Order: sequence, then C-alpha cells, then structure tokens
Amino acid sequence: MNIEDISPKIYDERQLKAVTGLGVDQFCKILSVFDRFIIEEKENNKENKIKPNNGNIGKLETSTDKLIFFLYYLKCYPTFDQLGFNFNMNKSCAHTWIYKLFPIFTETLSSLNALPKTEFKTPDEMKTAFKGIDSLIIDVTERAIQRPKDSEKETEHYSGKKKDTPLKIPLSQL
Repeated sequence: MNIEDISPKIYDERQLKAVTGLGVDQFCKILSVFDRFIIEEKENNKENKIKPNNGNIGKLETSTDKLIFFLYYLKCYPTFDQLGFNFNMNKSCAHTWIYKLFPIFTETLSSLNALPKTEFKTPDEMKTAFKGIDSLIIDVTERAIQRPKDSEKETEHYSGKKKDTPLKIPLSQL
C-alpha cells in the first residue's frame, strides 16, 4: 500500500474509516487544524532543514498524507517494519515520522478540545468527569520491582501472584 493509493480515496467514507477510523467530516475537521500546525512547524524549523541528498525521509509530502499515515498508525498500531512496508519507506523513516507527528497531532487535538483527560488531581474531579458512566475499564500493566523490606509496603504492592511484587503503571505513562 502506498500513500498515493489511499489519498485519492480520501472522500470514500468506507475506505477512510477502514484506514484511519474517522469519517470524512471528522477527518476534514482535524486536517484543517493539523495542516495549520504542520505549516507552523515548517516555519519554526527552516534553519534546521536537512541539506539535499542527505538521505530519504520518506514520501509524506502533504498534510493529508501525514495525517493518514499517523491515524493509520494509531488505529492499527503496526510495528515500524510493517508501517514502513505499508507506506513504502524504511522502518527508521516510519519511526522518525511518528515521533515528529505525535506532538503536532496532540496539539491539534488540544486546540479542538478533543484531547482526552488522562490525569485527575482528586477523586471528586474524576467522579465529575465520568458522571453518568456506569462502568469504567482502566488499562494498566505491571512491572516487577524490588521487594520492599518494610512489610506494610510489601503488602501494598503484592498482586496475589506468587513471588511477584509488581508496580501497576497505566499504559498512558509507558
């Protein structure tokens, strides 16, 4: 799959949803703001521009191509090898593009007031944010830590698994 194969189908609702997870209206709304931040980023980094013939950084020329690439990554979460293969670039270029586009996309969602809230200072603040929601699933992972010497702290971290003292870390902090 090349970006050229996807871009002409941008206004095909089914194809766009399959690739990015967004409908045409949502995509266009995000694209207009995303494009503005891409232009600002280019203007801010003119002096850091790569000299000609210093390597290929991939074929994401337009803001539409960049947004499709980034949304595809978020929807499917492929490895960088797969992502590079799908968009006709090597894995290091795919990696570079994802980490270059991530702050721009975050800024885009923030300006649209669509960025999900991930931290709460008090339990009451969390209750207010989830008012009217009956069930909540929190995705976390456990990381092994050194067993604390203090028995109270050890009990606090004990997960019920034999010989494990893991620390639960939300995936948003990984």
